[in-house]
Amino acid sequence: MAELNRQQMEALYKLFNKFALDDQRVYYENTISKHRAAASQVNKIRALLSFFTGLASAAAGLIVQYSFDGTGQCLLGNQAQTSLVGLVNSVVGARANCTFIQGMVLFFLLMAVVTPAFAAAFNILADLYQWDRLITIYDTALENIEVADARSPDPEMDDMTYLASLRAFAEGTLGVMYDETAQWGQLIRTPPQLEEFIQQEREKAGTLGGDADALPAAPKVDGKATTGTSATNAGNTQTTAKTDENTAQG
Repeated sequence: MAELNRQQMEALYKLFNKFALDDQRVYYENTISKHRAAASQVNKIRALLSFFTGLASAAAGLIVQYSFDGTGQCLLGNQAQTSLVGLVNSVVGARANCTFIQGMVLFFLLMAVVTPAFAAAFNILADLYQWDRLITIYDTALENIEVADARSPDPEMDDMTYLASLRAFAEGTLGVMYDETAQWGQLIRTPPQLEEFIQQEREKAGTLGGDADALPAAPKVDGKATTGTSATNAGNTQTTAKTDENTAQG
């Protein structure tokens, strides 16, 4: 490969910097912002549901304590037994009755049961998408790509130093992208057994003086290569001719 001149190296640096490093940096920044927004929304919803759960439980307990006696009888008709009942009567007016109070208790009890279920659903959602883990991965990758960017060549460098800096810059950037991709599992590789088999076949072919990568030659009939059905038909024709010749001699 011919040596790169200064203009070619500078052109390669500009292309790689714009379409590889800068694009990857923008991708990391946008992904981090998206995951942080999603995680923040889910956390707010979970906190709100937890607040409503506690509020409903406390409201149901207070209403039962101040509106019913120890035997479960409604105290709404007897305002002298508690001042809170009188306050409820003054606010609700004519609609304040035992049925209304029982409905409120039932509503708060249902709320105290349903809201934790929704909170658990959002907990499962957070565990499923793992926004916090993704934020950590992309945040680390963004920091590492800034380190790779610090290795970018300087226009004042001489040609040899510029080339070495360009290689370090490109390898550092690609290394960050490789490490980020490796977080998602094992990369696709050829199975070792298959590689060993291919290598053994190539060694056998080399020992016999052949090439394992070459395609087998087609059979020739009258100096012409034939393949598939043509070769079969040609072989059948030759066999028939030999049979006729043996019959005539007999």
